[in-house]
Amino acid sequence: MGAMSRRKGATAERAVVSYLRSLGVPADRTSRGADVHGMGDIDGIPGLVIEVKAAKSPAPAAWLDQLDAGMAAAAARRGVVMWKPPGVAMGAVGLWLAVTPMSHPTSRRVPATRWPMEAAARGPFVTRVGADRFVYVREVDRWAYQAHRSGLIDIDLSPLRS
Repeated sequence: MGAMSRRKGATAERAVVSYLRSLGVPADRTSRGADVHGMGDIDGIPGLVIEVKAAKSPAPAAWLDQLDAGMAAAAARRGVVMWKPPGVAMGAVGLWLAVTPMSHPTSRRVPATRWPMEAAARGPFVTRVGADRFVYVREVDRWAYQAHRSGLIDIDLSPLRS
């Protein structure tokens, strides 16, 4: 990975940390040494691995492989990839897409290549990744609200968009 990609990744990680802290989560960037061993990019929520991506195009299969490795290394039961799609501001983390693995499909599916347009136009969706994997994709604000409702994180809901 080149210096520019590392810098963009670090900037995206800091944006996610700032977002989570605005919700009252004591998040911080994982140390680079821990990241090498696959523990995720953001620390501060026990039982949850967070990977941050600022790629131009979605790469869900590779992201899920990395997330799975991080969840195994951290002995975490849950994980999320927070992706900054093109055209969404670095500081608008609530508008980024949250990608979470699913054991089975529960709603309509769309091609992964249409993720940014589909999420913006129609809201959450499920898509197949490979032969037998599915992901649930929605805006990060919606993920945070649902994670709060399920008891995964305790947050201040007031900063979330209505």
